Order: sequence, then C-alpha cells, then structure tokens
Amino acid sequence: MHCPGRAAFHGYGCRICTRCRPCFSQYRAGKGVAHVNRLVASIDLGTNTARLLIGYITAQGKIQPVLHKSRISRLGGGFSRDTGIAPAAWCRTLHILEEFAKDIEVHDVAAVHAVATSAVRDASNGKEFIADVHMRTGIPLRIITGTEEAYLNLQGVLSGLGDLGDLFVFDVGGGSTEYVLTRGRSAIFSRSLPLGVVRLTEGQESLNAMDAKITKELMKLREELEAQEYFASVGTSKLVGTAGTVTTLAALHRQIPHTAACNLHGTQLGYIIIKDLYRLLVSRSPEERL
Repeated sequence: MHCPGRAAFHGYGCRICTRCRPCFSQYRAGKGVAHVNRLVASIDLGTNTARLLIGYITAQGKIQPVLHKSRISRLGGGFSRDTGIAPAAWCRTLHILEEFAKDIEVHDVAAVHAVATSAVRDASNGKEFIADVHMRTGIPLRIITGTEEAYLNLQGVLSGLGDLGDLFVFDVGGGSTEYVLTRGRSAIFSRSLPLGVVRLTEGQESLNAMDAKITKELMKLREELEAQEYFASVGTSKLVGTAGTVTTLAALHRQIPHTAACNLHGTQLGYIIIKDLYRLLVSRSPEERL
C-alpha cells in the first residue's frame, strides 16, 4: 500500500523525564564516535507521536540539540492485526516523515538513526510501510523489539536525569508501555506490555474494559517480578516516567503548556497529586480534556 496522491520516586510519586529517548543513546554507546562534533539525527516513530532530534554529539558524549520536533501522527489509529496500518494513518505519517527528511537535508546531517516501535512491529504490513518510507524519504527506519525499546528508554533517562540510584522506569506510549528496573545504572529486569493510549482507546469499548485490561496486564507484570524476586526492589526504587502521558500530567499540575517540555523535565509528582489529576480527568468529557 502507498499513500494516495503522493510519489524519582520516593514512597509514592513520580519524577518526569522529558528527554528524547531512544535514538541518540546509540551514539552515546559508541556507535556514533565517527560523528563527534558533526550533526546527527534521530527519529522515534511511535504509535501516536513521531519525534525528530538533530544535534551534535560532543567529545564528552553529550547531546547538543539543534532542532527538536514532535508531531502527532496517530500511526496506530484504525489499526488492526489483520490489516495492519490503516491507509489514513499511513498517509498521515508519511507526510510527517517527508517533513523530517527535509529538515535532515537542510541541516546536512552526517548520519540518521530512525526506529519504529509498537504500531509498526505489530502490523501485518509493517515491512511494506518501512519500504515505502525509505523509497519516498530515504529514511532508514528500523523496527525495534519491546525489550530494545525499554533499554533505549533507560539510556535516555540516565542521560537526562543523571545518577539517581536504583530506578523503576516506565514509558506509556501509544501502543505499548515499557518498564525497566535498574540496579544503579544497569537494567536487571524489563518488560513491554500491550498497553498504550491509542490501543486502549480504540481497542476497548468502555472505561471499565480499559481498567480490566490494564489490571490484567499489570498483574502479569507483578507476577513476573515476584517470580524473579524483584518485586520488593520496585518499592525501594525511584519511579521515573517518560514520554507524552506523564509530561501532560506534569503540565496540568504546573499549569503550563505541555509543549514546554524543557520546563517540565525533572518535575516530581506525589501520589496525592496524581490521584487528584486522575479525578479531574475522569470527571471531564474527552472534548473537555483537550
């Protein structure tokens, strides 16, 4: 198919990390040594959002951003396991990636690292989508597993927040949610669950059905943690959330635009604050929440 018409948590609470997560960690890990002090680009193509980051990798291994873009693609909109990515979502996302390709060309980027997550890896037509993107934009999208996605999320958090001790990191995406438990800076447990904002809102008929799905998946996660004797470590680790859902909660709490992510980075939300935000959102219609 082608696009028509186009050739820290202590006790109960959460710390927010808003750093662009997966791609630049590849360069920080040493794969981009040849591109030190040259512009490189990363693209994170999720189920709901597409992100572009262009910047320098300094000699110290730090990221010096030059351009950061985030676009709502809703690639998982209309998704089904039988038919895969829907035509409208395919076209929408391709237009965004064409925009990103122009930015990459204008900035004379030395290397591009682009990854696709839940929607593409679960789609029956995911490989065809990857091929179409490459043909029309030149962007070499790579599908990553849930385990690799969780690992890259952790690298972004460690880069953005520094040394916070043991962590329990979660990333609520459009199609999946990744969890990573660390001991220091090393991951000791990770899981990717089929819980995402697009998948839940389109795949479940009611709030009760969503709640039942979430509870079922989280109970499985708890059982795995207990079986590996890691569950007790969760309660003594700092809880760190990253990506759009937790950033939006932080923006609501601080009453500033969620687009000002740099001002929300490192925000701490206590359990009572999160419960109050939950009650506020549940009391509103979908239109009022927007």
